Amino acid sequence: MKDRETRNITIVGGGFIGWEIASTLKATYKDKVKVTVVDNNAVPHQKVFGADIARVLLKIAKNNGIHYENNTTIRGSEGNPEDDQVRNIVLTNKNIVATDLMILATGVRPVTNFVGDLTLDAKVVFD
Repeated sequence: MKDRETRNITIVGGGFIGWEIASTLKATYKDKVKVTVVDNNAVPHQKVFGADIARVLLKIAKNNGIHYENNTTIRGSEGNPEDDQVRNIVLTNKNIVATDLMILATGVRPVTNFVGDLTLDAKVVFD
């Protein structure tokens, strides 16, 4: 990352990886960058920790300077075709987030097709 050029960083995805990236960027670059997390949830990690703890985590993040766009996703982007760079991210809540760098942390799906037809009481034998 070119420190002198990158001022606005947007992380798309409010899971563990997205928040880890956001907190690391703020801890490393402090007030040199604006970090925004775009998440389709009301508060981060609510499904994992419950609403009360999720609100506390959000308050900590905001106190550390991380901006949070909740209950929204990306509708599109705006940029300069001359340099092939995204300049703004347009959200479904109609907000526009200025960005110099967009990081996608949108989740994973575990690969389980190798398991086949195992049932919950199936056993796997090792040599």
